[in-house]
Amino acid sequence: MGGQINSNNDVQRGFDQAAVISGLTGVQNAVTSGFGDVATALCGGFGTVNSNIANGFAQAQIADSAREIAGLQQSFAAQTATMQGFNNVQSQLANCCCENRAATNDLKYVIATENCADRAAISDGIRDILTSQSMGIQRILDQMCADKIDSKNEKIADLERQITALNSNNYIQNALTAQTQYFLAQYPPTAAATRVA
Repeated sequence: MGGQINSNNDVQRGFDQAAVISGLTGVQNAVTSGFGDVATALCGGFGTVNSNIANGFAQAQIADSAREIAGLQQSFAAQTATMQGFNNVQSQLANCCCENRAATNDLKYVIATENCADRAAISDGIRDILTSQSMGIQRILDQMCADKIDSKNEKIADLERQITALNSNNYIQNALTAQTQYFLAQYPPTAAATRVA
């Protein structure tokens, strides 16, 4: 969308510049036509001077012709200065167009470079967020796993204590049974003891 707006602006700027150049061309044509009129006036003036000299009014006509020539020279100088001014304006407009194109290209390059930098920064930021989340999740999973291992180890230790206790009870019971049997073997019960029992 931004490229289309820039293109529309460039097209409008082109039409504006074409209108200015067309206007300058019209002024230049008018100035050139004015030079033709000046040349015609000069020829007519000289013809009049020659005619008046021939008729005996030479001095008066020379003075008038000199004033007319001076006026025409001033007009010619003014028209020449005007034409040079318009040529300078036309040159400046053409230079301005080139500078605008160069500035537009520089701006497009800067925008493209900034867009690439923005995309890279966003990509790096997303990567860092995902990496951070992955590390956080991994820490949670590791802790859960460690908790389960600790719980299992506690159960194993408890079972081992129970087995040891049972083994100890069996050992004690076996030892008592053995001692009882030994005692009974050494001191067998008598009939009276048996009746009392």
